[in-house]
Amino acid sequence: MARTRLKHLVSDRLPEDRRHSTMENNETKIERSSYLSEYENSFRFEYWKNAGLKGKGSRPESKLIEKIIEHTLKRLNDMSSIYSKNLIGIAMKIQKIKSLLSNGPKKVCKVGIWGMGGIGKTTLADVVFNDISSQFEASYFTKNVREVSEKGELSHSQKEPFSTILEDEHINIRLTFTKERLGCKSVLIVFDDVTDLKQIKELIGDLEYVSVGSQIIITTRDNQVLKNCGLDDSAIYEVKGLCSYESLQLFKQRAFKQNHPIDAVYMKLSNRVIDYIKGLPLALEVLGCFLLGRDKFVWESALDELKKSPNDVIQTVLKISYDGLDCREKDLFLDITYFFKGWNKHLVGRLSSHIGISVLIDKALITISYKTVTMHDLIQEMGWEIVRQDPVNKFCQRSRFWHCNDVYRVLKRNLGTDTIRGICFDMFQMREIHLDPYAFSKMRNLRFLIVNNSDQIDYNKVHGFEGIEFDFTELICLYWKGYPCTLLPLNFDPENLVELKMHGSNLKQLWTGIKDLANLKYFDLRYSKHLLKVPDLSQAQNLECLILEGCTSLFEITPPSQNLNKLIVLNLRYCENLISLPIGIQSKSLRDVILSGCSNLNTAPRISCNMKRLCLDGTAIKELSSSIKVPRDSSIESSGLFRA
Repeated sequence: MARTRLKHLVSDRLPEDRRHSTMENNETKIERSSYLSEYENSFRFEYWKNAGLKGKGSRPESKLIEKIIEHTLKRLNDMSSIYSKNLIGIAMKIQKIKSLLSNGPKKVCKVGIWGMGGIGKTTLADVVFNDISSQFEASYFTKNVREVSEKGELSHSQKEPFSTILEDEHINIRLTFTKERLGCKSVLIVFDDVTDLKQIKELIGDLEYVSVGSQIIITTRDNQVLKNCGLDDSAIYEVKGLCSYESLQLFKQRAFKQNHPIDAVYMKLSNRVIDYIKGLPLALEVLGCFLLGRDKFVWESALDELKKSPNDVIQTVLKISYDGLDCREKDLFLDITYFFKGWNKHLVGRLSSHIGISVLIDKALITISYKTVTMHDLIQEMGWEIVRQDPVNKFCQRSRFWHCNDVYRVLKRNLGTDTIRGICFDMFQMREIHLDPYAFSKMRNLRFLIVNNSDQIDYNKVHGFEGIEFDFTELICLYWKGYPCTLLPLNFDPENLVELKMHGSNLKQLWTGIKDLANLKYFDLRYSKHLLKVPDLSQAQNLECLILEGCTSLFEITPPSQNLNKLIVLNLRYCENLISLPIGIQSKSLRDVILSGCSNLNTAPRISCNMKRLCLDGTAIKELSSSIKVPRDSSIESSGLFRA
C-alpha cells in the first residue's frame, strides 16, 4: 500500500506536462511549475537529488518514479528500524515471526501471535507490520478488536479496512464485488487482540477473499481462536517473557530514563522488582514509570505494598482473560490459583475437567511444564485479588482461604460459612490451634481441604481434627501431608471424594465397613507407617490409582466383593508385612504393578495383557506360572525369578 500511495503522490508532484506526456517522449524534464510554490519546488528538487537524481536527466519517467519510491521506502524502513532498536528483547522474536511469514507467494500466509496479557503481542505485531508493509500493495492494522467488539462498534468499523486497502472512500461494503476486489491486491492485514473468529468475519468477511501472496497476522490471548482461524501449531508464535537481563534493561529505561549503571541501593530495589514481575513487559513499564523520580524509601514502601495489593493497571489487563471464562472455568482457574499450582495436571484434571485445563492453557492463564500445572506469579496474584475483592470487605463470605492467619481466624472463631469452597494452609506457618468439634459445621460446600507440611512429618499444630462433628460430604479432595491422627472423623463421608492423598500420616485405619466411594479415583497413603489395614474398596469402581508404598505395617488389603476394573496403577513397594494380594484388585486394566520390597509376598499377581511394568524385586515370589503370557512390550524387574 505504501508503494501505491507513494506512486500517486510522486505522480501528482510531477509537472502537469510530464504527467500527461506521451509514450514517445520518455525524457524526463523538470520544470518550475507556476502552480507550485517556490518551497514545494525546492523540496521536490532536493528530494529527487537525494534519491540519486539531478534536476534534469535522461531517465524514463516511470523509472524516475520507482527510484523516488525506493528511496522513500528505504528512509521509512530506516526510521522503523530505529524505532524497533529502542525496544528491549524483541529482535529474536521479530526474526522468528518473519520466518513464519516467509512461506512464499503461492498461498495466503496466516500467522498467530499468542500469549498472556501484557506480554507484548501488539508491540511485536506493530514492529513487524512497520517493517514489511512496504512489500505489499496494501496494508491495514486493525487495533483493539476485542475492545471495539465489546462496545458493539465492530459493524461500524467494517468500512475503514476496505476503503483503506482498496483506496476508495465511497466504497459499498455490502456488494460482493467489493470483497472480491481484495483478491486483486497483495495485502498485509493485522487483526489485533481477537477473541473470536466471528470478529474477523464481521470486519472483512471470509479470509478466502484475500489474494494469494497476502499475509495475515492475528494476535490473541486465546490459542483456540487461532485454531478456529485454520492455523496449526507451526504457524503460531507463543510470546514468552523477558529474561532477567532484558527485564532490568527495560525497567531502567522507564524508572531512570537511562540504561547505564545505578547505585547499589537502587540496584537492589530494581532486582526486587525484576524478581516480582517475572519478565512481563507491561508490568515493568507500569512500575518503572510509577517509581520514576521517587526516593528510595518510597520505593521500599511501594514494593512492600505490592505484596498486599497488586497494581490496578496491571491487574486490569491480566483480568481480561479471566473475564472471558465461563463460570466453571473461572472456578477451576481460582482453584488452581489457590490450591493446585505445582500439581500434576492429571490429578487436577480428575478434580475438575481436562477440557477446562485445556481452555486455561489456550487462554494463556496457565502453562504445563513437565506435566505440572503452573502460572505466572502476577496471574496468580490476580486470582488471589479476585477472591479477596468478591465480595468486598466480607471476610467470612470469601470462597477460598490459603493465608495461614486467615485460616486460623476462621477455624479459631468458627467463622465458616457455606460459601467456603476450599481451605489450604502450610502447617509450618500455622499457629497452634485446638479445634472446636463444630469448627467445620457451617462449611457445607467445602470441596478442598489441603494441608501442606515440612519434611518433618510429625510436625503438627492443629489438634483435635479426629473429633470434628462434620461429615465432609461435599469434599472432593483431601490432601494432608503428615496427618497427625490415627483416625478420620467418625462421621467422615467420602461420597464425593475424588482424591485422597495423605502422605506420611499416622493413620492406622481409615474407616470401618463399606463406604460409598463411587467418585474415588486416586488413593495415596504412601509412607503411612502405622497403617494396618485398607478398608473394603468394593464401591470404588472408578479407582485408577492405589498407592500404599512404604506402609510397612500394612498386613491386609480387604478383599473387595467386586473387581476394581478401572485400576491402572498399583504401588505396594516396601509393604513388607503384606502376604497376599486380593484377587479383586488384580484387574485387567492394570498397567503398572510395583511390588518391590514386599518381602513376605510369595504369590505372583495375575498379569493382564495391558500390563507395561511389573516390579517383583525383593519379594518372596520365586516363579511365574508357565500359563502366564507376559506381553512383549512389558518390563519385568525381578531378582532370582524364573518360570515354572
